[in-house]
Amino acid sequence: MERPTIYSLAEQLRISPSTVSRAFSDPGKVRRELREQILLAAEKAGYYPHNAARALSTGRSGLVGVLMPDVTNPFFPQLLSGLIKAARRREAELLFIDSAEASQSETRLVARVQGQVDAFIFASPRSPVEDLVSAIGNKPVTCINRIVEGVSSTYVDDDDAILGAVAHLRMLGHERVALVGGPSNSWTAQRRAAAALSAASSLGIELVHLGSFPASFDGGLQSAPAVVRSRATAVLAFDDVSAFGVVSGLAAMGLHVPGDVSVVGCDDVPFASMMTPQLTTITAPVRQVAEAAVDLLYRLIQHGVAEAGTVIPFRSAFVVRGTTSARPA
Repeated sequence: MERPTIYSLAEQLRISPSTVSRAFSDPGKVRRELREQILLAAEKAGYYPHNAARALSTGRSGLVGVLMPDVTNPFFPQLLSGLIKAARRREAELLFIDSAEASQSETRLVARVQGQVDAFIFASPRSPVEDLVSAIGNKPVTCINRIVEGVSSTYVDDDDAILGAVAHLRMLGHERVALVGGPSNSWTAQRRAAAALSAASSLGIELVHLGSFPASFDGGLQSAPAVVRSRATAVLAFDDVSAFGVVSGLAAMGLHVPGDVSVVGCDDVPFASMMTPQLTTITAPVRQVAEAAVDLLYRLIQHGVAEAGTVIPFRSAFVVRGTTSARPA
């Protein structure tokens, strides 16, 4: 039995071979219904794109480098899964780079692999993006959760959701709220802190910024004594993993959540709804962010600098669960 090709698929579906090719290499230019028909026919026929042949004809490897700061943080596997699915719809595979929160390593790491990939996606980079762009030469690049002039990016806009979280705590009677900040070199942490300070000021709540902590369970644990010293009755944590650590640290000090202290996280990672009580948090459309980042990247690959500098925001939403309650008497 002969191996299926774009020509046999085109003949089967009575469309042009170029349309079949675009369904894989540039899906945005093919109607959704038609693209789904092509992908279904390809799956049934056992067709898959031949990356090696494409590399010889186009000079492209079909690999996209993805830089992330910490794959052990549950937010990033969600994002990576979305990026993988979006990339494979464009016949691409990902080369994943974990900087382990070491900003000084990011430039070196991307420089080492820049010759192997067609382009890069920088997800929540800790280094200055200008340094990273310099390290990869003229390769196309998009950012996730970082805005840099001249660089295409997509990000989660948490401002309204954070305002909703602070308003929720105010409604419950909390007058002093502790902010457990994220890493000092995190653009997202800086934005969330600014949004929390603005929301607290507008709603007449005292916000005690406890400083920067690692975006990890241990970081949340480290912050628990400072939470107690602040005399706050509620906590806004940089992310869910930090919030888990805060809850555990407070429990170790004999305090209950939410009876003694309310806790709000951010990101709505899968474990947030599995803990007891379930974590009150801010949820983000991670899959949409991933799809948009890959789409921006391929627009850059195909159209060059004309597409550079596009910024696409996605709004998050506040979700009330079990770790917030009325201020204790």
